[in-house]
This record gives sequence, C-alpha cells and structure tokens, in this order.
Amino acid sequence: MWDSVCHCDWLLEATDSDEARHFIQRKCAEHGISLISVGSGFLLRDGVMVSAGSRANRVQAGVDGCLECQVLDEEPMEQSHVSYAVPNMIAASLAVDMLIREIVWPGADAENNSNIESRSANLVPRDKNYVSFDLLERRLLTEKIVPDPGCPVCGLWGSVGPR
Repeated sequence: MWDSVCHCDWLLEATDSDEARHFIQRKCAEHGISLISVGSGFLLRDGVMVSAGSRANRVQAGVDGCLECQVLDEEPMEQSHVSYAVPNMIAASLAVDMLIREIVWPGADAENNSNIESRSANLVPRDKNYVSFDLLERRLLTEKIVPDPGCPVCGLWGSVGPR
C-alpha cells in the first residue's frame, strides 16, 4: 500500500488514532513527503462536554515541527453520542485550505503572503502550521510549531529534505 503513495509530494491524513497518525508521519518523514493531518473530537468528563473541536496540522519537511513536536496527545475520552459531522467538516475545510495554498503557491514566503491573501479566502495564515477550531468558544486558534533539532522524527525529515 505504501508504494502507491511514496512518490507524492503531499499526503492528507485523517485517521482516528495517534498510533496510525505517528506511523504515517514516520513513513512520510522517511520519504520526504510533506503531511497535513486532521482530527476532531469531543472531551467529556462525567458526562459533561468540556472540550470540542477540530484541528489541522501541516508538517512540511524542514519547515514545521512534526506531530510529536506539536504535542498531539489525545486525552482519553468518554464515549460520546454527539455527531462528528460538523467538527469533521471543519477539520476538512482547514486542511483543504492549507493544502490548496501549498499546491497552488508552493514555497510562498511572507513577502508574497499579501498577494496570496488577496487571491484566496484562506482560513489559516500561511505562516502557521497548527490550527484548531474550538467549537465551544467558537474561535479559530493558530500557531507556528518549529522543528525540534533533537526530535527523532524532525531529524528524519531533515535528512531527506523537502521535495
């Protein structure tokens, strides 16, 4: 299966477990494939929803910190009967926004950012690689996570380099 994607420049990952996310990330790092990872979820404590949201993470070789550096740890959740349709759609929208800009305007820097912004109704600032939408607070949060030189996964990407 991996042979069918190992020549891609970008991979969009939307799995339901950290184990699968980290496996895909390591395979991408070994092959120099940039990655966008998405997820959504609800956190309940004693039957009360305390957190709900969606996220998209861009992990570009040599530019962004990996999912492990982005501290992608999921707190154990109680089983929820809430529909995941809305947060999944939000996560997909964030990821597609990131991916389209990387395909259409690859390698654009901050100087070119204003030109990109004028042509794109983007949700995620180009210089950010972690974005989440808090469904309870109804706000978009963005952050830039840089590679950790001591991280074994970031080190894999650094040895291969971007395509």
